[in-house]
Amino acid sequence: MKKLSIKVMFAALGLSLAAHSTAQADTYPSRPITVVVPFPAGSTTDQIGRKFAEYLKGKWGANVLVDNRVGADGNIAAQHVLRQPADGYTLFMTSNSVHGANASLYKQLPFDPLKDFDMIGNIMQIPLVLTVRSDFPANNLREFIAEANKRTTPLMYGAGNTATRGGAELLKLRYGIKIEPVFYRGAPQVLTDLIGGQFDFTIVDANVVGSFLKQGRLKALAVTSEKRHTSLPNIPTVAEDAPGFRFVPWIGVVTRSQTPPEIRAKLSDVVRAFTNDPATVSFLGSVGATATPMDPTEFRTFIENDMSTWARIFSAANIERK
Repeated sequence: MKKLSIKVMFAALGLSLAAHSTAQADTYPSRPITVVVPFPAGSTTDQIGRKFAEYLKGKWGANVLVDNRVGADGNIAAQHVLRQPADGYTLFMTSNSVHGANASLYKQLPFDPLKDFDMIGNIMQIPLVLTVRSDFPANNLREFIAEANKRTTPLMYGAGNTATRGGAELLKLRYGIKIEPVFYRGAPQVLTDLIGGQFDFTIVDANVVGSFLKQGRLKALAVTSEKRHTSLPNIPTVAEDAPGFRFVPWIGVVTRSQTPPEIRAKLSDVVRAFTNDPATVSFLGSVGATATPMDPTEFRTFIENDMSTWARIFSAANIERK
């Protein structure tokens, strides 16, 4: 009788928890949601985060805040998210930095990108643009490589995130050029200092650098995708010179692990709806990005593969962990 009573008790507890979780999902969201962005205002991740916040407000009528937590290649933002309750009210607009490169870049990453987060959905992938100062003595990729090879000292490049570093290191591996990074907290300051002559080049999202290119303050030499960038149709791809070269960063949404499954499902649905929305697709196309909706399982597999890619890049480039 005691054993039966215990079984009944646990069954009742399970039903109670399930009912509570369902009730939470039914009323979610009932208070403000925060979208945490790991990079500064003006970055591509920030722009997508704000577009997503606007979409949630319109879709759910919820108050949605954007919280930029900058530093340590996104690790500061990730740790902040993990200190919040696992209730779906704190969303993380993550990228190939936090959930791709950092596991291979840091000796002791203060979290596990796979175990500590629930994957919600991917939003987009975007190529990068090899960009130099307007007075740099090269007007295309081949001239850039020739200039790098004749220098007695390495070319210096500004790195505001790990995507820039990954693209630069792949160029280094492919062409054998000597380069050294100058680290920043985000892409906007990188471009300001590139114009100011603090270093030689960077590799950055086209929408971040676009206005500087139009003004003639910077020059675009090549893009890192297989196909030419829609906003820069006259700029060749690296792959046109080096077949097979491809480096395309991404942005997606995750939450803290152990978020109730019903809430995760609700979030996954709204992220997919946002990604497929014609206004989102149009905006992404205007900055040269591609909408890449994925369900949580697909997104987890995608992240696992991306982490492996970053491990190979940093290993081949002999990058010392921080």
